[in-house]
Amino acid sequence: MSRLTAAVLLLGLGLAGAGSGCATGPNANADAAQAADANADLGIDYLRKSRNEQALDKLKRALSFEPEHVRANWGLGIVYARLESFDRADTHFQRALASTDSPAILNSYGAFLCERGRVDEAISRFDRAAEHPEYTTPAVALANAGICLARAGRDGDAESFLRRALGADPAYGPALAQMARITFRRGDHMTTRAFVQRREDAAELPAELLLLAARNELALGERGAAQRYLRRYNEAAPDDKRTMDQLTDESHD
Repeated sequence: MSRLTAAVLLLGLGLAGAGSGCATGPNANADAAQAADANADLGIDYLRKSRNEQALDKLKRALSFEPEHVRANWGLGIVYARLESFDRADTHFQRALASTDSPAILNSYGAFLCERGRVDEAISRFDRAAEHPEYTTPAVALANAGICLARAGRDGDAESFLRRALGADPAYGPALAQMARITFRRGDHMTTRAFVQRREDAAELPAELLLLAARNELALGERGAAQRYLRRYNEAAPDDKRTMDQLTDESHD
């Protein structure tokens, strides 16, 4: 199953790269700004540890000192998404982006929007993130756009973004994996093989791609290669072992 990617994964949401703490005006109270930063840092640390209630408390406290604090609003967007308070999450993502054009936050908000089924809005944020001149990993946002579109059944549009992602980083694993899925679905099995091989050159194949590779090799008539991938799949997923007979039956469905 494909996942959206951000600096810290959970529903594709991340925390790294948010920039400094809050935006302060000339009359801002320095002590309040420092208190906001300190509470936001604690809240983010709790988020990374999946201690959501403690994160919520500290991030809300950060906003009591500085209501427009970027990282606190971003963090609250993430924690409210985790707690399935989606309207509040949306509000805080938008508040964070009202103060900054951070590509990392755009990428996180795009992931949130995609999870909520708001695909076109998500793609807009991913595209803005990828085009940001200060974004050092545009392949992440571009691949997220491709994965989001593929989930929505829009493989043609997805492929355009995924190829842009691979233009930015030819070895980016999530883009290679999603291209393997798309080409397999349309029956372009030689191209699928190429993407699987490139993905394996980048990193060990996860169980889901090992199974796809086995099915793909079977479709190409390469039973020996299919058996090798299936053996590796069964080692990686011992609770869901398959036989070649099952794989053959599935290919005829």
